Amino acid sequence: MEKRDSLDWLFAPRDRLEFVASMIVAVIFFGSSLTAFFVGIFFAPLVTIVATAAIVALVSWLYHNETKRAERLYQDAMERIRRQDPERIAASERLHQLPE
Repeated sequence: MEKRDSLDWLFAPRDRLEFVASMIVAVIFFGSSLTAFFVGIFFAPLVTIVATAAIVALVSWLYHNETKRAERLYQDAMERIRRQDPERIAASERLHQLPE
């Protein structure tokens, strides 16, 4: 086999097989680059929007759960206070009902 420069086979193929091989390599590289470009252009915003919506939904769900939990804790605490000292609670409620 005769010695060639490093890229001679790509730019000046000597036979049909080398030409076909170089075209296949070029199409694969160009196609993968083009595919990566379009995937990045079209799907990156979609992924960003979906991820943002998922984060907002998660935060909203957590806030809702914590609000309900805090409300339950407050109601439980008020019920315990009512059971412990009903006269004091009744007096406090009467005091709040008085006209100012």
